[in-house]
Amino acid sequence: MSNRFELEQAIMSCWTITDDIPMMEQQGANMADMTSLASVYEFKFKQLWAIFEDMIAQGQFVPPPDRADTL
Repeated sequence: MSNRFELEQAIMSCWTITDDIPMMEQQGANMADMTSLASVYEFKFKQLWAIFEDMIAQGQFVPPPDRADTL
């Protein structure tokens, strides 16, 4: 059962790609290294999406009563 905390952590984990790419370039990463990084992030984004889908299935994204017409 996923929750908001897990979703937030997964988002933040994926967000680090903006730090990882320049760091790898500074270290002289080659194409194989960058392909490996892309594979890692593919898994991270799939995990993020799975958490999101689980939360939807659990009905965790419902509008507050006073905003029921906005979603």
